[in-house]
Amino acid sequence: MKNIVSSLVLMLALAMPYSLKAQTVDSMTYDIGFRTSVGVNKIIMKGLHVILDEEVWLSEAGHNRYQTTIGVNYKVHTNVKVGAGYAFINAYNSNVGTYNHFRHRFMVDVKGTLIWGDWKI
Repeated sequence: MKNIVSSLVLMLALAMPYSLKAQTVDSMTYDIGFRTSVGVNKIIMKGLHVILDEEVWLSEAGHNRYQTTIGVNYKVHTNVKVGAGYAFINAYNSNVGTYNHFRHRFMVDVKGTLIWGDWKI
């Protein structure tokens, strides 16, 4: 199992540069911003967590976006967690001047942990 997890982490690390191809210099705008979040993690039973997170994005123009996320994580193995979540995004619509640009995101993730001596990766 340790070799499978190590191989998976290595493949994901090698694939990371290919995801950067979606970003082009022409589409990038330079904006100074800040985001902060507050979250609650409730343990339902051993290995099962429910997460609630509220995030605020700030830009030069003020509040840019609010995001509320709810999710669940389950530890299937000592080194592997799986999770699913939903995010409701309320973004600022500059055309109208109000926060009415609603977006929805559904997420699924798999998280792996490697213990290497005193290090946890």
